[in-house]
Amino acid sequence: MEETVVVIHGSKYPNPNTKNLFLRNLVRFGYKIFKVTPDMEYPEVREKWLSKIAKKGRDILYFDWEGKPLPKYVNKAAQDLINLIKTKDNVKIITNSIGAAIALKVSERVNNVKKIISLSGVYRKSKADVDFLDVRSKDDKFANVCKAGLNLLSFTKMKNRKLVLIEKFRHHEFQKDKQITGGNFKGMNISQILEYFLSKETQNQNI
Repeated sequence: MEETVVVIHGSKYPNPNTKNLFLRNLVRFGYKIFKVTPDMEYPEVREKWLSKIAKKGRDILYFDWEGKPLPKYVNKAAQDLINLIKTKDNVKIITNSIGAAIALKVSERVNNVKKIISLSGVYRKSKADVDFLDVRSKDDKFANVCKAGLNLLSFTKMKNRKLVLIEKFRHHEFQKDKQITGGNFKGMNISQILEYFLSKETQNQNI
């Protein structure tokens, strides 16, 4: 069966056209503190590692949304993606940063999403019945602080979530096809990890 792999980028915010000067500077300050480069800086890098997971029987769709990290735009992106994949049978989603929030909202409303692979995910916990591989790093302070803030008062448990820890990666480094220098995946690149989990049956245990 042909599989559809959807790739969702993270935030494109802030950009030079942002009208809210205070918010733009606040976000930039946060990026500076956590040494984060906005997702919009890496389209050509992403294309290179996406080409490495392309193969016969796999249709790769790059989902380009507005990239504003606010509920209004995340919800709109989720509905747009539902419309895009509603005729597909076997969908797997790769996400970066807040793209995970979009993928989880989609999987709450449809049943054709079989797996989500989240890189440095920023999301609110979900009851979606989908295999969720949470690939993150303790050194990614930005994603970890944002995720903790979003789930501060949440008691939701994600029964199909599997945590995959990568050593010594900052937030924006997940967007590059960087080699891992330690741990269970030492010597592998991000594209190799993606291929491994796209092809592998998920088991509910952490790595």
